[in-house]
Amino acid sequence: ENAMKPVELLPNANIDPVTGEFTFRWDLADQFVNETLARGMDVHGHVLVWHGQSPSRINSGATGGTRALAKANMERYIREVLTHFQGRVVSWDVVNEAFVDGLDEFDPETQDWRDFLRGGPNGGFSLWYLAYANGADTAAGEHPADFLYDAFVFARTYGPEVRLEYNDFNIFQSEGKAQAVIAMAEDLNARYAAEHPEDPRPLV
Repeated sequence: ENAMKPVELLPNANIDPVTGEFTFRWDLADQFVNETLARGMDVHGHVLVWHGQSPSRINSGATGGTRALAKANMERYIREVLTHFQGRVVSWDVVNEAFVDGLDEFDPETQDWRDFLRGGPNGGFSLWYLAYANGADTAAGEHPADFLYDAFVFARTYGPEVRLEYNDFNIFQSEGKAQAVIAMAEDLNARYAAEHPEDPRPLV
C-alpha cells in the first residue's frame, strides 16, 4: 500500500538540501507493479500529490517553500513518475485527501470548496497549500488551492493516456465533504475545458 507513495519513491534525504536535485528510488514500486502485471491485473497508482507521506523538501523550506518552487517540484515529480511507469499504470490518484474531514453540510451555491481544503480557513494542515500561498498573486486571481489544478494538468500532460482520479475518505459518511469534492471536480473540469478545448475528456 505504500510502495508508490511520494516518500517511498523520493525519500526526503534523496532531495539535495542545496540544489534540490531529485534521486528517485524505484525498486519497491517496480517490484509491486511488475508482479501485479504478471498476474494479469491492471495497476492503479497511489498517489502523486498528498500532504502526508511526502518528502518535506518538495514543498517546504529552501528547496520548496514558495509557490514557484513547489510548482516546479510538483511538475518535475509528476513528469518523472508518470514517465517511469508509462504503459504499466492505467490510472492514478493524482491528489489525495486534500479536504478537511467532518464537513456535514456544504452548499455550492453559497460556499467555496477552496475554504475547506486542509491548510485553509477551516483547519487541517498541508504543506502544498502553505507553499502555494507563499507568493500567490491574489490580485491576479491566484489561490493556494491552485495546487490541485496544477497537479491534474501536469498528470494529463505527462500521462495523457492515464485516467486521473481524486481520492479521499469518509466521502459516503460526510455529505458535505462529498458535495465539496464534487464542486472542486466540476470547477477544475470547467477550467480545463476552457483552457484545453482540444481535449474532450474531463480532467478529474
